[in-house]
Amino acid sequence: MGFLRNWFNQIPKIPIKGTSHGTHHPHRIDELYPWLCNRHPSFKANSKQIDLLSKPIDFHRRFIHHINTAQRSIYISTLYIGEEQNELVGLLQRRLRENQQLTVTILADFNRFTRQAHPPHSPASLISPLVRLFGNRVRVFLHKPNTNLGILQRFIPPRFIEGFGTQHTKIYCFDDTVLLSGANLNTSYFTNRQDRYMQITDHFQLSNYLRAFVELMTRFSYKLCDSDDVRWENDAPASAFSDKAREEMEHFTRRQCRMSNEQVDQPQYDTTIYPLIQSGLWGVREEEDSVHYLLDAINSIPGAILHMTSGYFSLGGGYKRRVMESRVPTWIIAASPDANGFLGSRGVSGRIPEAYTHLMSKFYTSSIKHHRHNSLQLKEWRRNGWTYHCKGLWIRNEKSADDAMATLIGSSNLSGRSSNLDLELSFLLMTSSGELKKRLQGEVEELNSCSTEVSEKTFKQPQRKVSLFTRFLLWMGVEGML
Repeated sequence: MGFLRNWFNQIPKIPIKGTSHGTHHPHRIDELYPWLCNRHPSFKANSKQIDLLSKPIDFHRRFIHHINTAQRSIYISTLYIGEEQNELVGLLQRRLRENQQLTVTILADFNRFTRQAHPPHSPASLISPLVRLFGNRVRVFLHKPNTNLGILQRFIPPRFIEGFGTQHTKIYCFDDTVLLSGANLNTSYFTNRQDRYMQITDHFQLSNYLRAFVELMTRFSYKLCDSDDVRWENDAPASAFSDKAREEMEHFTRRQCRMSNEQVDQPQYDTTIYPLIQSGLWGVREEEDSVHYLLDAINSIPGAILHMTSGYFSLGGGYKRRVMESRVPTWIIAASPDANGFLGSRGVSGRIPEAYTHLMSKFYTSSIKHHRHNSLQLKEWRRNGWTYHCKGLWIRNEKSADDAMATLIGSSNLSGRSSNLDLELSFLLMTSSGELKKRLQGEVEELNSCSTEVSEKTFKQPQRKVSLFTRFLLWMGVEGML
């Protein structure tokens, strides 16, 4: 009965080469720079180029503004575009007509983009008229991370195939300005679904990296045609490209490292951005290895404080073990059941909030067993009529005001699914800017303002009871798909 667990065990556990954590025990956060710079592309920036947005409506306004002002290219990588986004598609159409030099490239998830939630409509049918109207100036690619489901795929409803892996990266690049977020492009993410948002303005090197990443992924994706059909254009069959993809991605990272090292350091640079790729199905684990390093390293830093958050809180094994064994004061914010995006869903997916309640209860119990309950605080985010989709972490040094601060932002929930099934791209930002550190801390405080502490009483409430069927699904291996 545990066929899902058996299938998960077949996922490759191949680490990126040369990622040994060594025995270095830093005493400050800014001593982490060398290890990171030796392994990942690093992009220097001035903190004045970086803007933090706090509300979905702000994200929407910036997104629309950048479409209106883009002159050369728009690169969008997302899980999906909502079927109702006719206004967004209409705006892209108008801008393409106004500016004959403008091009649009979209990378999305194959299953989510072609699934007809309201037949016959799908995100693909919404976007395909742009391909028909503008030819090669609009390119749409649909990535399917997991092509090895075999006969199992015939029996899985389209909605649940996504549980075996998605194209989950979120990149919104307009010429040389970038919006980083975990948000997708539909109405809820523009109105009442809380996420994190960071704009980096006029950064050619970073935007060039992101364009190159999307172009790399197009080589391992289906291309959307003007007739709503999709076409595979790679020489290798879609079912047998994992090894080639891993080799090309490792080569991509090495090449980008060399290029970023050529960036001339300037006195005004006070911030460094490290892109971290994660594709467990391909054996590419940059994010996992680097976050493991961070969680290990901060144990030796006096005054280190860790904040983490996820709208779908289910820490992967390596992350969970490190948090439990850590000596660092830790605060974790997760979505309350009321703020879970699957609340009220039909069928089995309606049990997802209940499943996360069970996983959070197990995590809370584990924190007591590890004697972490006095130094680890678990909280739930709740806001009437809103759902919660924030993800990432923040590390600061409360005993040294001049030490760096770090934050991880992007698509990953740091779950087992993020590590093993989805294609993820996150960004580790480290800054010495006092002003930017203050804004990052303000981001944490704003999320805390809508959060309440979890206690043993929380899970004894009648509405938090977890059914035997949900427990059975988790035992079957569904936890690895959350």
